[in-house]
Amino acid sequence: MEAKEMNEGLLQEYCNLLKRESDFTARDGKSVTIREEYHANLSNIVKALGTKDISLATYIDRVLGEHIQKYRGAMNKVLEVIYKDNIESLGGAE
Repeated sequence: MEAKEMNEGLLQEYCNLLKRESDFTARDGKSVTIREEYHANLSNIVKALGTKDISLATYIDRVLGEHIQKYRGAMNKVLEVIYKDNIESLGGAE
C-alpha cells in the first residue's frame, strides 16, 4: 500500500470515528481548562469535519475515550501502584 493510500485510509478512519453518534453533551460533564492554542486547533478540526453534530466537548470526549482505551492497562498499573484503584471504574468510550 502506498503512503498516500495509507494516509487517506487513516484520515477516513479518523473522520468516521469522530462522526459517529454520541450520547455525550457538555452540560453533563465537568469543566476543564486547556491551552489556548489547543482550543484553537481542536476547534478548527471540529469545523473542518463539517458537521453540526460534533461539538468541541464531544470531540475532546472521543479523543480522551480513545486514549483511555489504548492505554487502559498502563493507566491501571499507575493507579494500582499509587492509589490501589482501577481505571475500569472510570468507564470511558466504548
